[in-house]
Amino acid sequence: MILRNCKIKERRTKKIFENANITMGSINCILNGDDWGEHLTIEEFDKKYLIYDLHKNRITPDFVTVLNPNEYFVFGSNLAGRHGKGAAKQAKNSFGAQLGIGVGYTGNCYAIPTKDNNIKTLKISNIKKYVERFIQTAEHNLNKIHLVTEIGCGLAGYSVEEIAPLFNRAKFIKNIHLPKSFWIEIL
Repeated sequence: MILRNCKIKERRTKKIFENANITMGSINCILNGDDWGEHLTIEEFDKKYLIYDLHKNRITPDFVTVLNPNEYFVFGSNLAGRHGKGAAKQAKNSFGAQLGIGVGYTGNCYAIPTKDNNIKTLKISNIKKYVERFIQTAEHNLNKIHLVTEIGCGLAGYSVEEIAPLFNRAKFIKNIHLPKSFWIEIL
């Protein structure tokens, strides 16, 4: 089967594929008539481009500037609760995160530590424990929508590929919204 002139948006690079040739269980993506070099199985294509669409109503916006009354801003913090940079600073300045609270609900936020009391990056195994605690808390607070930011992927220095899998169980919890990059990684 060959598809012609189908518009397929590649979400990571924002490129539009003009054609996608599907033959014998694989897909050759072509950008503007030139082979873009991406050859995917049907399963890989579904994971990367189609299944993602099922969760599009649970994507944290790239920039959260206002929260609805039942929404909570989930950010990467430090155990000291200093909230001086990045999303933590935004949580403090915009959504009521209190200084000195580095774990759990604070203001209209939920803090997940990615750094220790001395502002040193935590090991992934330690961050995982805090993420699990967050997921359990969200499960018990279904009336609250949790907008998770790319925790650990900024000042803590981890990649999306390292942090997103920690949220794998969150994909089954309807009140947890994840960044687009996390969805792409865990689906």
